[in-house]
Amino acid sequence: MSVTGIVKVTCPACGRTRDAKLVQSINAQTDAEAKAKLLAGELNVLACECGARTQLMARLVYRDAERELTIQVVPDGKLAEAAALFEAAGMPGTRRLVPSQNALVEKVKIADAGLEDWRLEMVKVLLLASLGGLALEEILLFEAADADTISWLRFAPEGIVKVASARAQYDKLVAPPPKARDLEIDRAWAIAAVERMIQSAN
Repeated sequence: MSVTGIVKVTCPACGRTRDAKLVQSINAQTDAEAKAKLLAGELNVLACECGARTQLMARLVYRDAERELTIQVVPDGKLAEAAALFEAAGMPGTRRLVPSQNALVEKVKIADAGLEDWRLEMVKVLLLASLGGLALEEILLFEAADADTISWLRFAPEGIVKVASARAQYDKLVAPPPKARDLEIDRAWAIAAVERMIQSAN
């Protein structure tokens, strides 16, 4: 069951204040509706009478007990505080901290595809580096995977472009997994991991 609350929010477009439902916790096994809204980009969205739609910034915990996966959105940047709460709660399995709900959506898609986020983050870095120029600064989001291909959405200067890479690159990646204390598995972590992998190969 999800944990929800009611908060007063002001529409940034028209300045109207109203009550809005805010989901603060999702249990993947017991609340399929909240998970579906999350993946569709419809969770914690203020739909104002003026027509504006605004993503509400909130801490949100996603728990998938079957995969022993816990992910927390920490939009206020207080990552050390969130990490300490993880430790105090003694959550088993894989734990992740992400800065936004969009980042949470990608992590959930990765988990649902049966893939490991740290491997995919490294593949992202290798793929963007192969494109040259300033590509490493671009956003690349996981979309889907099958036995042969991993599909991505690349946010390039010319717009959103669909990109595919060989699944074999993910499967053959030889690198040590993150330590239990590594809660932020993102671009910065992956760049450092790729550098270590290259150094160990030389």
